[in-house]
Amino acid sequence: MYKLENESVITRIILNPNTSTRDRLIWIEPDQTWRAVSSVPRDFCDDYGLCGVNGKCIIDENPVCQCLKGFKPMSQEKWNLMDWSQGCVRNKPLSCQERYKDGFVKFVGLKLPDTTHSWVNKSMNLEECRTKCLNNCSCMAYTSSDIRGGGTGCAIWFDDLIDIRQFSDAGQDLFRSSSVFCSAVSWILPSPKQEKIKRKGYKVVWSLIS
Repeated sequence: MYKLENESVITRIILNPNTSTRDRLIWIEPDQTWRAVSSVPRDFCDDYGLCGVNGKCIIDENPVCQCLKGFKPMSQEKWNLMDWSQGCVRNKPLSCQERYKDGFVKFVGLKLPDTTHSWVNKSMNLEECRTKCLNNCSCMAYTSSDIRGGGTGCAIWFDDLIDIRQFSDAGQDLFRSSSVFCSAVSWILPSPKQEKIKRKGYKVVWSLIS
């Protein structure tokens, strides 16, 4: 149950046809005027599913939409025209029947995908989460369901991923604390030697699909 901290605050929400935004304003009594306190969407990447399935939005890039690693535009012609609605498809299908040939690519700094087609188990650890995802051919990605204290629980996404945003180094800490592991075919995975170097040198950034 929630309640207003200050019940004397007068607020209103309007749909602005000039800016195509939803604005929230509060009444400033001493000035006898309305003051805008929030407006959404704030940028292109706030538009739901802008880059289609298996695409990610990066506001600092041009164009803002990119396919996840291991994916390509479903229609390169439309993609070149900045029509990203059809999204991206895999360059190469997963082995599925031989899942030991598949693995995961890790990414951090993401706004997590839409959770409509997801599953959560708060009692599982990340390794158990990985195993469950690997054993399900429709599993696309997994991560910790609770990022506090190093991460606990398990969240799994099935089928295509949508509404993904990648933050820059200056991105929001809330999202940058979360790592997502996406299923990848073997050819895109790092070699044992590369993996050893990564473990010694720096934290691998990002978990996305192949």
